[in-house]
Amino acid sequence: MRHQATRHVLAIAAFLGGSGIAVAEEQAPAAAMNDSEEQMIALEALNKMGSYLRSLDAFKVQAVTSRDEVLMNGQKIQFDRSVELQAKKPAGLRVDVTSPYGERSFYFDGKAFTLHTPENKFYATIPASGTNGELIETLQSKTGATMPLVDLFLWGADENAGSAIESAIIVGYGSVNGVKCEHYAFRQKEIDWQICIQQGETPLPLKLVITSKLEAEQPQYVSVMKWDTAAALDDKAFAYTPQEGDTKISFNPVAKKSTAAPKGDEK
Repeated sequence: MRHQATRHVLAIAAFLGGSGIAVAEEQAPAAAMNDSEEQMIALEALNKMGSYLRSLDAFKVQAVTSRDEVLMNGQKIQFDRSVELQAKKPAGLRVDVTSPYGERSFYFDGKAFTLHTPENKFYATIPASGTNGELIETLQSKTGATMPLVDLFLWGADENAGSAIESAIIVGYGSVNGVKCEHYAFRQKEIDWQICIQQGETPLPLKLVITSKLEAEQPQYVSVMKWDTAAALDDKAFAYTPQEGDTKISFNPVAKKSTAAPKGDEK
């Protein structure tokens, strides 16, 4: 099997899922705008979403994600997985992933980062301090581990991130899992992507679709999210405690690269 993960060059794609959306129930009033005005509105919507996400003290998000894998004959096969992320400021992060490749759990309590594979009872731990956002920024370089949905902590932090967007349009209004949203589409050099943002004073990302332009088959990555911004989170959930039969292993050394690779979502 030829595997090419759908990639993106902004820190926006870690949002990830795959369920239905009623798109363009009524069109946004974009016809009266010129291209630059429409793009400005779309980018402002992204910035508003990022600011809101960074303002949350605690939240839980559940996502159903799907990813296309391209076979050697060009046929696309779609795989689904489920992700649950719990986060609490300033330092509390837990991500549980269930996929055809098995289960993984990630823990961060402000003192240590741990990756645990429940099925084979292996875990690896390194000392880690700082905030959730600081952990995400340094995790890849230290361990090579990547987590889904963690770009939720990064969007909007880089003032130059929007420069990679070549064009943006307002698609219209719709709903995701019964929640009304605004639907936007963006183009970049290597990807086309769409995002549905909840309407109103809580601009949460509800659905993300990323289409790779690096392959002729244009594989897609889709994520649909359900949010709980009033979740009562227990600090114990962020600290890993070895269970009977668990075996401690070490993270493999991370090879240094001359250039930074675009971020991708882990399996």
